[in-house]
Amino acid sequence: MMPRVEDPDLGPIATQVVYEDEHVRIWTHHLEAGEAGPLHRHELDYVIVDVAGDRIAAEPVPGTGGEYDEYIEAPVKRGKSYFLRSGGIERAVNVGTSPYRTVIVELKHP
Repeated sequence: MMPRVEDPDLGPIATQVVYEDEHVRIWTHHLEAGEAGPLHRHELDYVIVDVAGDRIAAEPVPGTGGEYDEYIEAPVKRGKSYFLRSGGIERAVNVGTSPYRTVIVELKHP
């Protein structure tokens, strides 16, 4: 059985909501080197904007949907943005040597 958003084992998608209205929800996300965030599900399409760090990974739970079904690593590029579709369950892992910082903008559908 696939975990649901309400399941206690799923956490928030990022560290803190800093703004929300009827169109967007904006989060900041902070992970120290070697730190992993909680398992979570993106219920909305979203944009990630890299702020600081050197390398980040996503550990998806296979078979839960989403764009990626396998572990992926990428360099952090300050100011670079990435659009991703809602979907599967995953966790972010800072596999770099410096603190990771990002802004996540969830796009609410009309």
